[in-house]
Amino acid sequence: MAGAGPEPKVVLLAGIAGLLAGGFSMAAGEYISVSTQRELIEHQIELERQELKDHPAEEIGELAAIL
Repeated sequence: MAGAGPEPKVVLLAGIAGLLAGGFSMAAGEYISVSTQRELIEHQIELERQELKDHPAEEIGELAAIL
């Protein structure tokens, strides 16, 4: 952009636009990443709750082995 020789205002505007676009892109990617991780953890907790309800003795043994 700067190599084409436009006015300094145009170069500044292009830089600010790139900065904002990059910031929004990073924010959206981070939001999706955290949301997906949260959903996965919630799913794993629900699986453990169901296993604890259905097979409490096995889950106690599993917990004892971990600790």
